[in-house]
Amino acid sequence: MLQYFIIGASASAVGAVEGIRSIDPMGRITVISEESMAPYSRPSIGEYLDGRINDDSLRFGSADFWKLNDVQILLKRKVVSIDLQSRTLQLDDGESACFDKLLLATGAKPIVPKMLGIEKEGLCTFSNSMDIQKIREKLPETHTSIVIGGGLIGIAAAESLVNLGIQVTVVELRDWMLNILLDRDAAGIVESAMRKRGVIIVTGKSVQEINGKDSDDSKVGSVILSNGERLPCDLVVAAIGVVPRIELAIQAGLKVNRGIIVNRFMETSAPGVYACGDVAEAYDYLKENNQVLALWPLARLGGKVAGLNMAGGNIEYPGGVPMSALRYFDVPLISVGINVQGNVGDYEILSANSEHVYKKIILRREEVVGFTLVGDVKSGGLFNNLMKTRTKISQIKDKLLDPEFSFVNLPEPLRKKTLMEAWL
Repeated sequence: MLQYFIIGASASAVGAVEGIRSIDPMGRITVISEESMAPYSRPSIGEYLDGRINDDSLRFGSADFWKLNDVQILLKRKVVSIDLQSRTLQLDDGESACFDKLLLATGAKPIVPKMLGIEKEGLCTFSNSMDIQKIREKLPETHTSIVIGGGLIGIAAAESLVNLGIQVTVVELRDWMLNILLDRDAAGIVESAMRKRGVIIVTGKSVQEINGKDSDDSKVGSVILSNGERLPCDLVVAAIGVVPRIELAIQAGLKVNRGIIVNRFMETSAPGVYACGDVAEAYDYLKENNQVLALWPLARLGGKVAGLNMAGGNIEYPGGVPMSALRYFDVPLISVGINVQGNVGDYEILSANSEHVYKKIILRREEVVGFTLVGDVKSGGLFNNLMKTRTKISQIKDKLLDPEFSFVNLPEPLRKKTLMEAWL
């Protein structure tokens, strides 16, 4: 009987268990997680904080998932080292365990910027359920807050805090919000919606220091910006991004770059040891190389491929692309694939902009390789289909930005293929 161990209990672990059990119903699966709840939807923690969803809604999949799949789940436990030669894991309580197959699904950890005062009570991150619990403990004494970072994590945190009636100031180092996903015009639509909800947006500056309260220096009382401006606050949320948790992989001697290096079967440099999700560099089918793609659906897909191969399969990971589909401050937004600013190299940009709607389509050699939609996202599925099928769009190029662009505008062969896929 094979001994499968999975470190981490999020979407990757769920996918891996599904993959293993589809081939091996008898092997012993053990999942180890530092958290007290698993699995749950990390993208939904903002809604969880402000009460739009409860504990049951936050959970990912069936509450009996582990039991139904005969999985031993170890919560609030941490793997501190891996010995590849003896194929053993060392846990934080001194126990050890032997594995035949191992999956590292350790995810990513939030970045806390270097600044004075990070030890102050009231500095939080916004990455998991433990962060949410920490913020909730501060809410009774929180009236004003600073969110450091205007990316996806920062916008999610800002929306949740506003929903709770807290004054929010977002401090972003670059010149506009969501600058990795959006250009200035597209970001303007989101920023306008944020300001209407009372959010103060500060761009082109950073937080240099956190100061304590006059009454208690151990607690957050204000921040000092890079221009010397002081902003009073009761809570600071660091939301500038995440980095893969590769410490265990480095300790074990696995090959790493920005993330753990894996092949198309999700296997690392050590036979029988796999990695997937936010911690791994997996295949990007547009760029045709490996990238860290911290995306929930891809984590589950990568986990399933890893699980199938751990159990004796021979399945290649099909690859993924950067993808964000969200709705914050009542503004829907989709960004998929390659994102460039302006016509560069082989890329051609088609764009249309109005007060509430923005569309940008990125072409390379007459194929869609990326698109961004803000305000009106109904054509997102069609653009994604064009991108995945690598369809030459020469015949319909002049229609792509039309507000009424739809299925009927697609070339007949693609329409037929899409219909066939819908029926299968």
